[in-house]
Amino acid sequence: MMRRLGFVMALRIDLFPAKFGIILLINTLQIIYTTTYLPYVDMSTNIQELVNEYIFLLILYLLPLYTDFVPSSIQRYNIGWVGCALLGVLLLVNVIISFQTIIKGYCARKLKQKIARNKRIVKM
Repeated sequence: MMRRLGFVMALRIDLFPAKFGIILLINTLQIIYTTTYLPYVDMSTNIQELVNEYIFLLILYLLPLYTDFVPSSIQRYNIGWVGCALLGVLLLVNVIISFQTIIKGYCARKLKQKIARNKRIVKM
């Protein structure tokens, strides 16, 4: 909740360096929190959260390069493709981890059904 409030407050600031610094600080604090406390029960969810935060951090580092800091519009265009590639990697990692979680849950459910079926056979 506080993270979202911090993002909204940062977006309301007109000065880009302040906005950039606040969002960078919020992201860094989130990474520190996730690595220190591992807030999710499932380890794959913690890894997924960390991958999301690190890729978001890389995309965040690209933001100043979209401004007049880089004078060539062709270079800014190419940097935009780097940002798109990072988003593609983010999507791919999230899809892989989601499918892994679905398959793991399916296999666990089938194993429980098989064990229950074997217990019923043994009782008879």
